[in-house]
Amino acid sequence: MWRSVANIILSYRKSLLGLVLSLTLLMAWQGSGVKVSYDLPRLLPNDNPVFLEFLEFKKTFGEDANVLIIGTVAPDLFEKNFLADWYNLGKRLEEERGVQGVISVAHAYNLVKDTTEKKFQVKPLLDGPPSTQLAADQMKELYLSLPFYEGRLYNEDSKATIMALTLDKDLLGSFEKVELANRIKGIANEFGSQHGVEMKYSGIAYLRAFRTEKTARELIGFLLLSVCISALILWMIFRSATGVLFPIFVVGCGVLWTQGLIYTLGYEVTILSGLMPTLIVVIGIPNCIYLTNQYHIEMQRHGDKLKALKLTIEKIGYVTFFANLTTAIGFGVFSLMDIEILKEFGIVAFLSISSLFVISLIMIPVIYSYLPPPQSKHTNHLNSPLFTRLLNWIESWVFRGKRWIQLATLAVVLISLFGLTKLRGLGYIFDDIPHQSSLYQDLKFFESNFNGVVPLEVVVDTGKEKGTNSSSTWKRLNKLHKVLTIDTLGGRPISLVDGLKYATQAYYNGKSNQYNLPGSMEKSFIYKYFNNSGGDGDADMMQAYVDSTGRYARVSVQIRDIGSEKLPAILDSLQAKADKIFPPEKYKVTFTGTAVMASTGFSYLVKELIWSVIFAFGIIGVIIAFLFRSPKMLIAAFIPNLIPLLLIAAFMGFGSIYLKPSTVLVFSVAFGIAIDFTIHFLAKYRQELEHSKLPIGNRQARLDALGVTIREKGLGMLYTTVILFFGFVIFMFSSFEGTKYLGMLTSMTIIVALFSNLVVLPTVLQDISLGRRVKKD
Repeated sequence: MWRSVANIILSYRKSLLGLVLSLTLLMAWQGSGVKVSYDLPRLLPNDNPVFLEFLEFKKTFGEDANVLIIGTVAPDLFEKNFLADWYNLGKRLEEERGVQGVISVAHAYNLVKDTTEKKFQVKPLLDGPPSTQLAADQMKELYLSLPFYEGRLYNEDSKATIMALTLDKDLLGSFEKVELANRIKGIANEFGSQHGVEMKYSGIAYLRAFRTEKTARELIGFLLLSVCISALILWMIFRSATGVLFPIFVVGCGVLWTQGLIYTLGYEVTILSGLMPTLIVVIGIPNCIYLTNQYHIEMQRHGDKLKALKLTIEKIGYVTFFANLTTAIGFGVFSLMDIEILKEFGIVAFLSISSLFVISLIMIPVIYSYLPPPQSKHTNHLNSPLFTRLLNWIESWVFRGKRWIQLATLAVVLISLFGLTKLRGLGYIFDDIPHQSSLYQDLKFFESNFNGVVPLEVVVDTGKEKGTNSSSTWKRLNKLHKVLTIDTLGGRPISLVDGLKYATQAYYNGKSNQYNLPGSMEKSFIYKYFNNSGGDGDADMMQAYVDSTGRYARVSVQIRDIGSEKLPAILDSLQAKADKIFPPEKYKVTFTGTAVMASTGFSYLVKELIWSVIFAFGIIGVIIAFLFRSPKMLIAAFIPNLIPLLLIAAFMGFGSIYLKPSTVLVFSVAFGIAIDFTIHFLAKYRQELEHSKLPIGNRQARLDALGVTIREKGLGMLYTTVILFFGFVIFMFSSFEGTKYLGMLTSMTIIVALFSNLVVLPTVLQDISLGRRVKKD
């Protein structure tokens, strides 16, 4: 078959080259229209109950994560000039396109009883910047007399204060979100410089903008860095311009195909699919190295360029096909998941890697067919003294120290299994933020002063329209407030209850000791005032926390990012306590919001990723069984690939690197890449056995075949390891913890996979007798 493929490629080289280049231009044109996704990735399938509850919540009450928070420590907050500038800062930010509202100490509102209209008027505490210190002091006194705001906007102990900006939800999925966040930050920093205070920024909206901007910059940087590193290594290997430029050109075509595929499939570039161009460079260069290396070997043997190219396609074509197929499957299994971002990544990765194989197999031989035969200086890498001595030493070590290698491997496996028991899952919403970064320090500032920025929402279904008008429901909501304050490690909850208490205080002319739920005697009067206050914009006090029918009540609380290990237990405890407060036969209490979505999504994603790794093992096992048609070879193929995965899992266990989406992803990706070594090694080993004059079951035939395989295939494996290692190491320079772990753990896996395939696998094959002559394909 592959002889026919070689003949077709070289016989129709002009047509095929023209076809590939034409399609590449088409893909480049398509890829020019690709857009970047600015939405937070959804980690739950469309039919997941938690996701459906969150959608229903947003439909009823709106977005819960569209607030950008500015904070600072302000000992002089109520000093006239500072307070005036704080007020002007809020007004200036409010004028920015995309900012829908601003709330801070200087922009807080008071409820004032209007006995003529029988309603509450909403009046700002400041009508403008205070012109005298007396006005500032009067405003301070009024603010501190309002329990509604206690601990929400100002921490009296630490003197920390915040300004919360509500952003247009339509901007959250566009680049304008990034531009708006940068403008807000620039304006606020001017204020900070003017008054000598450090400004802090957080909130889900701000973190989304930060991640989007950082991701876009890093993806471009990683791509350029991977190309430069690959070019440098190629030059060190082949010592020729053609040996550098043409592989880079080939993988460049692959990158353009990737971008074109993303657009053609109707996808946008996400934080995962954005890694594909760099991965294509890292994965594609080894294809070029294997093909070029084999071409040089064949040229050294007989000097006939056309024959050398045909033999290269014959010998390397099918091996590279299955190697790329297994790599594509390692990524492609994600397409079987119900999580949109992973499904898209899996489809794009599978198609990109598959097309990259076709591009490499056609373009490399065709390009070399038009070039002069390689000179001796271009093939000197085949006789590199360093690599020759290294491979000869490995060959000698494999044959003479077989038992020691196997015992050492067994010891490593046992230690790894022990380390595996220490591996545990733990994830945070802000996992990706480096702990030394200012963004992480800002997050801790808000957690220590205001108990967090992660929205936790509670929806109480009273079961009937206007059920929230009941005094019984109010009292139950008030009890729920107390439970949430104690159990969530969060700030003060806010709901209809706070509005009613605020209204009661206003009804009694602002007396602080009257900040209570209305009693049975004053309920009808206060509620009449309350209802009459609706419909005037800011005066519509109930719409954010009670739905239009009066059936559903909302309780909101900002909590700390306490992690996936603690939050589910806390939520279970809260649910049990809520069900005692609200009898399930009459009420339904649902916990939702960004906190619940993130925690549930984390658990679901880790479970799905583990299954994807197992599924990838199964599919690749079937491919290897088909390729070598021997159960013994199948077992031999898995041994050197399980070792690096076990070792990495143990490293994570001993090193307290938690199992989470970014680290589970490593296992599937690394296995798909590492199995390439095994396929190349076993395929070469089988070829040598086929050409052996000794019986296939003869031990000496196996030893001879292994020796040739180590010396000839080992060189390409070493070159490939260098490319892959440095290609993934660059991800360690990422600002995101998840991407760093992807780079570090995958690089380690590749090094261990080289050792296990070049050293451990040959010791296993020495003891495996196939018992019959291997059939040629």
